[in-house]
Amino acid sequence: MENKINKKNLAEFLSIPLIEATKIEMAILYLLGEANEKSKKIYKTIIYKFISFLELRATQKYANHFFMMDFVAWEWGSVPYSFMKYVDEYNNTFLYFDYKKTLDNKIIFSLKNNNDYKKYFNWDYFSEIDKKILIEITDFILEDNKTVKELSNIIHEKSRSWQFFWDKRKTKKQNKMNFYLDIKFDNEDEEEKKEIINFYEESCYKNDKY
Repeated sequence: MENKINKKNLAEFLSIPLIEATKIEMAILYLLGEANEKSKKIYKTIIYKFISFLELRATQKYANHFFMMDFVAWEWGSVPYSFMKYVDEYNNTFLYFDYKKTLDNKIIFSLKNNNDYKKYFNWDYFSEIDKKILIEITDFILEDNKTVKELSNIIHEKSRSWQFFWDKRKTKKQNKMNFYLDIKFDNEDEEEKKEIINFYEESCYKNDKY
């Protein structure tokens, strides 16, 4: 049954500015639009991988975050935890796309009324670096019809941070993580590295509800 009391928009649920929530939706809208043109179905686990790869790439490229999003380390890779809660627990809605359960009880994301996403998508929510990352990761997710397992294996291989936080987990249900171990330094001295890592970790989105 739909939970009427807890139903919120994404900005309210995550306690983030509306512009930031819209950026999240715009990125997912872009993925869904490109997937639709390739007749590819996008399940929720692909969305979670997509968000994780955006964050990983942003960390690697400029030691910063792509979204205001929190992550946990699970066996199959990093998961955007509060976003997952929004999808799984409260049956909330998104402005630019839909998600629903299939007959086999999986959750699939789709464009609203199979619309032309380019009418609604707006690049203004993204910096120039963001745009390059969004295009790169979208192409990466969709190329060669990668499965969730393949994407998980790539995260395992590419992200030192996931391995570190998964190894030190206290429970398999939740283990907060960030991607600081994946920052690529360019000959900075140790003090500069510490400052960059501290800034990155201090600027991580923090949601104490979960």
